[in-house]
Amino acid sequence: MEPDPRLKFFKLEVVYLVGNLAKFLSTTSQLPLKYRQRTIARDLASRLVIALSVSLLIAGFLSFIYQIRSDRNELRDRLAASAANLSTLLALPVWTYNETEIKSLAGTHGLDEGISSVKVYDDTGKVITEIKKNGKSTDLKITRDIAYKGRKIGKITIAATTASLYLNALRTLGSTFVLTLLSILVVILLVIPLVEHFLEMPLNKLVSGIQKIAGGQYRDKLPPVPQKELAKITDEVNYMADKIALRERQIIESMQSATILKTELGIAETLQRSMNATRGFNTARRVAQFYQPMSNLSGDWMTVFECDKGRTIYAIVGDVTGHGIPQGLVTMAAFGAIQTLRPLIQQNSKSFSPATVLNILRSTLVTLLHECQLAMTVSVLKIDVASRQVTMSSAGHPFPFVLRPHGNVMKILPLGAKAQSPLGFEFFTKTTAPPPYQDTVHSLGPDDTICVFTDGLTEARSKTEATFQRSFVKMLRSLDRRYPPSVLLDRILQNFQTHMDGASATDDICLMVIDTRKDEGHEAVA
Repeated sequence: MEPDPRLKFFKLEVVYLVGNLAKFLSTTSQLPLKYRQRTIARDLASRLVIALSVSLLIAGFLSFIYQIRSDRNELRDRLAASAANLSTLLALPVWTYNETEIKSLAGTHGLDEGISSVKVYDDTGKVITEIKKNGKSTDLKITRDIAYKGRKIGKITIAATTASLYLNALRTLGSTFVLTLLSILVVILLVIPLVEHFLEMPLNKLVSGIQKIAGGQYRDKLPPVPQKELAKITDEVNYMADKIALRERQIIESMQSATILKTELGIAETLQRSMNATRGFNTARRVAQFYQPMSNLSGDWMTVFECDKGRTIYAIVGDVTGHGIPQGLVTMAAFGAIQTLRPLIQQNSKSFSPATVLNILRSTLVTLLHECQLAMTVSVLKIDVASRQVTMSSAGHPFPFVLRPHGNVMKILPLGAKAQSPLGFEFFTKTTAPPPYQDTVHSLGPDDTICVFTDGLTEARSKTEATFQRSFVKMLRSLDRRYPPSVLLDRILQNFQTHMDGASATDDICLMVIDTRKDEGHEAVA
């Protein structure tokens, strides 16, 4: 059978509305950029549209289902009532088998609104009469027996179609769909401009305040706003401005302090490096030195000078524990004390033995070493070139080496001394009256060379964690005495670089090579 024309028309209307909506959405991509940009108002409106649409569509769908069930139950009740009424009226005509009256009653009372067909059967199941509306389907049936004087004489079947029920429900759903479209239109035309208007003023103030803060105007705080969410953002921005202002002041102060400190460290580094320069010598002839600090201010230092027109040489080397600013200050203090003693020593070298120099140095630095909680090893050598003697006093410093030619090799002789504690060590041992330092005298050969160093050289570790001590001694044995101290120093440093193989030293290094050979024609420069 052909479907109901009203249902077909409704379907065409829905398809037309959906097509127009799709056409409208496709044209939005051609709108100006101004209307396609995302804003808070448009995001809120879009979510409102989605929530509203989903709510209305769910409500329409539930209403559709409820209406279908309600109308179907109502139609079933009507069919049952009509069947009961008609079975009573048809009892006598069916008993008398009056087809004309049966047909008349069935057509008059059976074909109400919604009923599509009526069939009357006799007691054998034969159809007595059938009345049917054109184009009507029969998807809902009710059957009732026809009885006369308590005896079943036939039955009646009434059928109905539910197409009209679905049509009414679809109309309701269509109304919901139209209402949804109208709601969307209202949100687009009314809600978005209102939300944009109420958000624009506080957001513009917020943006203006942030721009001022970005420009460095940290004191211009954002004014309070009544909206809870925007008030929270405003408070956070003001707090951020305070933190940025504080951090900026700290950075400026830190930069100023760093500049001052850098300048002062540069001056101190220059002064300290000047301490380790060889003075009063023809470096290539008598003394060669090497100095490598681990930082701007190191804890190693050394100095060497001549007395008695070159007949006496004083060589002093020191090593403060660690390396850094406190160590650098102690180093400069020690060097300054030696430089103060130097004119007195040069005027009367016989009165200043190495032990005397060490005792004076300890009394001078005791307070500074205690305040800094540092200790310093020192080795003082007094070389008498004429008498071929070297007097030595050591405050816990590694013993120097005497390089003495022995055939084709060098014989290595440590310059030993009585073991005595470093300067400032009494602070750690709580010793109130440490014993005075003492001298040890050694004889020199005619071609001896003295090598003085700090433990940063011998304890330097290669990539394989091997120290330079063994390689250093082995290398010294192979030196050629015919070369001046500068060449011997270069050979030692080349061997040191080979041993390290790219590894970095972890401590300050001082190295001094002194030629002690007697040279009557040589006179030192004061």
